[in-house]
This record gives sequence, C-alpha cells and structure tokens, in this order.
Amino acid sequence: MTEARNLLISTLEEKRPLVLVLGQDAWRENSQEDPVLAKALVHLQREESTQRGWLELLDAGPLKPSFYEWLSERFSRRVPPDWLTVLGEIPWSAIFTSALDPTVKDLFTKHQRPELVLTNAEMPPAIRSRIRPPIYHLFGHADSPDQKARPPLNRNQLNTRRVTDALPLFSRILDTTTKLGLVLIDGLITERDWLQIEDVLGAIGNASIRQVLWFKSHSTPLPKNEGFNEAITASRILIVNERLSTVITELRAVSRLADLMAPD
Repeated sequence: MTEARNLLISTLEEKRPLVLVLGQDAWRENSQEDPVLAKALVHLQREESTQRGWLELLDAGPLKPSFYEWLSERFSRRVPPDWLTVLGEIPWSAIFTSALDPTVKDLFTKHQRPELVLTNAEMPPAIRSRIRPPIYHLFGHADSPDQKARPPLNRNQLNTRRVTDALPLFSRILDTTTKLGLVLIDGLITERDWLQIEDVLGAIGNASIRQVLWFKSHSTPLPKNEGFNEAITASRILIVNERLSTVITELRAVSRLADLMAPD
C-alpha cells in the first residue's frame, strides 16, 4: 500500500488530475451483499441469486418500466457507508461509474459541485475540474426523467447501451486524466458488474506505467483475463489489497489530508 499512498500524495501535492472509477460493488462490504441489490432481487423473486451481482437484474428476463422508479426510491433511502463518504474528501477531476444510483453525486458535494453526464450525446462544461467534476454514469441512473438516460430493461438494451453510451463515455478517461494524472479504481468486480474487464482494458490500454491503481479488499477476486495480467506485469495497473477509503482515512488520521487539500 505504501507505493499507492505515495502516488496519491504526490498527485495531490502537485495538483495533477485524479480520476475515480467507481464500480457497482462499491456499496458491498466483503461477502455482504449491497442492501439495495438484495432488496431488488427479493422484489424480482430472485433472492437466491446473488453470485452474479447486478448482472442478475437482467437474467430473469425483461424488467418492467416501473422497476427503476421503485429502485430509485430504494437508493434514496440507503445510508452511504463510511468507506464511500470518505471518498468525498478528495478533489477529483472526474468520476466514472457503472452504478445506477442517482445519489452518487451526493458523495462528492462536500468540496465540489459535480456535473452529471448520462449519455454520450452530453458533454460537460469541462472534461476535468477540481470544482465541478463531471460524473459519468456509464449506464445511466435510475431516477433520470429521460428514458434514454435510464438503465436498460433487458440484455439487448444493455448490449446496445454499452456500445452507444458506456464505451464512448469510458473512452474519455485517459484524455481526462492526461499523461500526468492518476486513475483510481474502487468497488469494481468485473464478474458482477455491468462494466466488463474488456471495457476497462480497452479504455486504459495506453495508460502510462503506474498510472492506474486498482483497489480491492483481500477477499475480492481479480479478473481472470490475460490482458489484465499483462497490464499488471507491465505495471500499468498496480493492485492495492486495501479499499481506497482505507488509504484516505489513513491520510486524514495523521492530519496529512488537510495539508493536501489546501486551496489554490
């Protein structure tokens, strides 16, 4: 964890771009299921199906159009865990997320005013900003009034959404980060996420050495993919066997974070 900590500190000190990738399992702690996902599977009468994460939502066949209204209400009731709220202490330049939760933006409003981007047709006022960072919801979110920006209702719509919106949006990540910045990935288990490992590798394939930090708990499996292993061997991706919140909390505990967050 020391190398990851030093890379994060140096990026903050030099005010270089910091970009966060937040997976659908960011709300999941070890083997405990995300409470909203658990309730959604009960609602769909699939409470025994938890192994494939959010992919399970579409495995039972097409969802009713009203499902995401129901899901949005459940998201609004969820109290964010400490390991997520602490992420708002960092001055992100942009956030990319596969999460369907419309309250994601609330995690980052303590020091910033995020701009939501829900489809590939949208362009934020600034592709990177420490004041108004764009939050790219790669698959839309459950509370959008625009049907084009709502999540898919079936597998065919998911495949279409991936091609038309998710991948084009995610392809902006290295331009956003620049050669000087750092990409931090947390809460992403690609075997359970709508964002697949091939999508990630396609977007960060030209990343510089030690430019991508992949945070995970000790019990979280890594993707089984040859290209992913090659990226680790080449040190384009560094694996950190801790959650990102652990590193941020450590910096805050030793009063280091306050120094790094000094205004321009």
